[in-house]
Amino acid sequence: MSKVKTNWHTKPLHEPKTGLALNAYKRFLNNQGLRYETIGLYMGRVGKFLEFAHSIEPHTSKADEFREFLIDQGLSASHINNTCFAIKMNYEMKGIN
Repeated sequence: MSKVKTNWHTKPLHEPKTGLALNAYKRFLNNQGLRYETIGLYMGRVGKFLEFAHSIEPHTSKADEFREFLIDQGLSASHINNTCFAIKMNYEMKGIN
């Protein structure tokens, strides 16, 4: 199994509303009864997705593009599945299936 490549160079979020969107997502996950660690993990994954999509309301086709991007990065199936589930929960919060 290959190692996950980590980029320690952080980039500022250019969309100030991203923080608001993630706070709403955090409240949603908390209301769903998820553990604190899981909420932090999902928020990070959705934050990366929103950064990738350059939008706080990305179309579902962007989720497919992001999944392909993750696969191309050679990430583990577990990482990809957790990320996709976090994104799915974000769309569920917004009433999008």
